[in-house]
Amino acid sequence: MFGIYNYGVIIVYEKKRKFSVKGARLGSAPHHGMASKAMAVMTLGTSKIAEKAADNFVRSAVSTLNFSFDDLISYDIDIDNSTVMSGGVGRAIVGDVLAGPVGAIVGVASRKSKDMCNSMTLVIHLSDKRHPLVTVPLIEKPVKRRSSAYKNAASTAQESIAGLDLIANGGFDK
Repeated sequence: MFGIYNYGVIIVYEKKRKFSVKGARLGSAPHHGMASKAMAVMTLGTSKIAEKAADNFVRSAVSTLNFSFDDLISYDIDIDNSTVMSGGVGRAIVGDVLAGPVGAIVGVASRKSKDMCNSMTLVIHLSDKRHPLVTVPLIEKPVKRRSSAYKNAASTAQESIAGLDLIANGGFDK
C-alpha cells in the first residue's frame, strides 16, 4: 500500500514519488557571523540595511514546496553556520556515527561548550532548476541549548533527516 508520511518538515507522497518541504525558503539562510559584521563596517552600515531588506523578503517567501524523489541531491543540518550532519543520494549520513542522528545534533552543545544556539537550519540541495537550494530555519534567534525550543528543533531536524534518508536511499522503493 502507498501512503502519505510525515517526517518533521518533510511530507512524503509515496504513490506519486514526491515530497513536500514545509516552511521552505528559497536560497541560503541568513548569516549573522563575523563576515556579516565586517561587511557592515566596510560599507558603513549600508550592507546591514540591504541584508535586513533581503531578509524581510525571504521571510515573506516561506511556503511549502513540492519536489520529485529524483530531485533530491543532498541535505545538511547547519547549527550556528557549521554543518553538523549531512547526507544525500548515494552517500551515508555524516555526523556522530556512534551517537546516531540525535547525538550528532544534540551533542553539538557539548562540543562547542556554548550555552546558546543562534541558528539551526535544514539545507536541501535539489536538481530542480527553479529551486536548486531550499532552506528551512528551525531556530532563528538565540535559545539555550538545554531549552525545550532547542530540543524540539533538534527532534524536528532528526525526523526530517530520517525522511530524506528514506527518499535518498530507496526506502520507498521496497
